[in-house]
Amino acid sequence: MKKKNLTEDEKRVYSLLKGRRLSSSDIVKATGFGKTKAVSILNNLVAGGYIEISGQGRGLKYFA
Repeated sequence: MKKKNLTEDEKRVYSLLKGRRLSSSDIVKATGFGKTKAVSILNNLVAGGYIEISGQGRGLKYFA
């Protein structure tokens, strides 16, 4: 895992994913972020090794 400081938005998304598998649409609904912002945050968290993904396409889920 890369060491970096998470932004407040990244922390918020990460906390939502702890112990759960959620889609990007679930994150959008829970946070009120736009789809583009939510996906960008999720991609940053995956790249940083903070969260993982399972599935593909419409079945893609993120989890911590």
